[in-house]
Order: sequence, then C-alpha cells, then structure tokens
Amino acid sequence: MKKLNVVLAAVLSVALLFGANISASAASAEVQFEVKATDVNVAVNVPTTLPITFNEDGTNTYPSNWTIENQSAIARIYLYSVALTADNDWTLMTGGMDPKFTDADSKKIKFYVGPESNLQFMSGRDDGTTGYVEFEPEEFTIVSGGSKDLCFEVERGAYTQNANFQKAFDMVLTFKFL
Repeated sequence: MKKLNVVLAAVLSVALLFGANISASAASAEVQFEVKATDVNVAVNVPTTLPITFNEDGTNTYPSNWTIENQSAIARIYLYSVALTADNDWTLMTGGMDPKFTDADSKKIKFYVGPESNLQFMSGRDDGTTGYVEFEPEEFTIVSGGSKDLCFEVERGAYTQNANFQKAFDMVLTFKFL
C-alpha cells in the first residue's frame, strides 16, 4: 500500500511539472457596443392634473399622492426642473412680495414644489407669467421601476367668491437619467 501511494505521488508530481509547461493558444476579439439614446419621456408616468383647493378658512388642500413613476427598466432618473406658464390671468409672485397684502380675489400666488422635505420656491419671472426651478440629482431621484410623490405648497391672499376648478398654469416637468 505504501508503494502504491509513493508511485501515485510521483506520477502526480510529474504530471504537475509537465502540465505547468504545456503551452496554450489564445485568440482575441473586439467587443463593440452601439449606443442608441433612450428617450426618458417614454419611461415616466406623471399625473395630468394638479388639483389644489383654496379653502374658505385660508388653508389649502393638495393632492396627497401626486406620484411620478419611473417605468424605465434600465436606469434611475431625477427631476431636473419644473416650469410653470400662467393662464387665465394667474401670476407667480417674486420672493419679496407677500400674498397677504394682495387685494381679495387676486390671482397672485407664491408656489413651492419638490419633495416634502425640500420644497423649492418658484419665483415669478418677467411679468409673473412664468416660473422655473431646478433640482440637483440627490434632491429628487427615482430608481428604475420606482415611484416618488411630488409635493406642492401655495401661499395666497383671501378669496370672497367661489370658483370651480379652472386652469391656472401649464406645468412642465423635465427628467434626466443618472
């Protein structure tokens, strides 16, 4: 039995010695990729209306689930910007203005948008008919297949007349891949 073990060990040593010196052939190939840009707008689902109610006690009612869905299967996205364009005589106020000092039934507001923890003020530009705010990627990122709520806040003056829902602004949200 000892002789058999010694013979097997010797054969194994010789096989390892010669096995290490056996030459191998190698071949190479190029790996090529063609990139076709992805249109992020196809992969994002955004609600079509933003209903906000100005209550008679001075409070506002906002949608609690204004959810943006990233339907892309390949990448994270982030909310790059939000732009508003006024309609029906509504205007966005600048930072130094206070809506509490506007005339009753004024269509002048201060508008805030963003994640609940970091709402951004959208200051009116030009004559108050447009507004714009940008976000950094870490402020509003949505993972592939995920969703996130966008939140809003409005500062306003008093209203003495009822009005049904009416279009006040067109809102454009721009997204980018990370």
